[in-house]
Amino acid sequence: MKAQIVVVHGRHTESFTEQACTLFDWVSEQFGHELQLDRRPMGSSEAEWSGLVSACNRANAVLSGVPATSPVGADEETLALKRLGRELSLFASVRSFRLFPHAMTAMPLRPEQFGGSDALIVSAGAPTAEHAEVRATCQLAFRLARHRWAHVTAVDTFPALASEWNALITETATEFPGILLERKPTRDVLLQLMSAPAHWDVIVAPPRIADTLLDQGALLAGSMGLLPHALLGEGRQGLYQPLHGHVPEARWEEHANPTGGILAAAMLLRHSLGLEREATVIEAAAARGLAEWVRRRGVRGSLPVGTPRLFETIQAQLTTDPFHSLAV
Repeated sequence: MKAQIVVVHGRHTESFTEQACTLFDWVSEQFGHELQLDRRPMGSSEAEWSGLVSACNRANAVLSGVPATSPVGADEETLALKRLGRELSLFASVRSFRLFPHAMTAMPLRPEQFGGSDALIVSAGAPTAEHAEVRATCQLAFRLARHRWAHVTAVDTFPALASEWNALITETATEFPGILLERKPTRDVLLQLMSAPAHWDVIVAPPRIADTLLDQGALLAGSMGLLPHALLGEGRQGLYQPLHGHVPEARWEEHANPTGGILAAAMLLRHSLGLEREATVIEAAAARGLAEWVRRRGVRGSLPVGTPRLFETIQAQLTTDPFHSLAV
């Protein structure tokens, strides 16, 4: 397969994007693809910004090292990424969370309650999204479920919004007869997300509720730094990036967890390029690398992370046993 990927880095995230480029080069070599990488900084001038937007419009997908969240919610690079998403007509926010084996040792749940926990949280990209974008977001949730386990959970929202939301969900469900639709109030989803994480497939919710669910998902995964994020639209193109909590700028490259960026690269391979096998290999290597990291450091639950060393541990899993996940 031949594809073009724009890789965008910010002030403190060039090491993250280079790690992703290393993974893309490995995928090209191992699977016979030609993934062309166009490395670009976040545009600071109007000319740079115009060139970035033009390159992204020509590309199959965009990967950014700039996280989807900032401590104050108004970081200039985070806002620029949101603007880039609008320029590319990407309207839906998709957050992925899964439970890694190392996190289970710190959870007050039986192992059978975790089994294969892997869910997507889908919402409109902005709280003020237009009706057409909300409808398209609902349709996207069902399309994603069609390629997973065919199960969509729609989170009932506040009474003032319930009528329009319910109508959209009901209308969309009729377009996807093979997908199981489940309706649940917010409080039930929040409780059951913790008590039965393996139950969920695709959860579609209004933006503010989705943010709350994401916080729960990060708690289950073990860290916000373990989660990837995507902005998607009508087609296959998407903008992918890690999710992160607060890391001081001066210590970003030393202490930020690289796993979210690695899983964002896998998410790009799956959703924008249709490379399911390649994405599965990257995800499995990340899971084994995290388990090895915890085992070696003797850490349970919260784990202090050195970015380069953790990435090297995950990368080593690709070198020593790259196709382990495909043989299981």
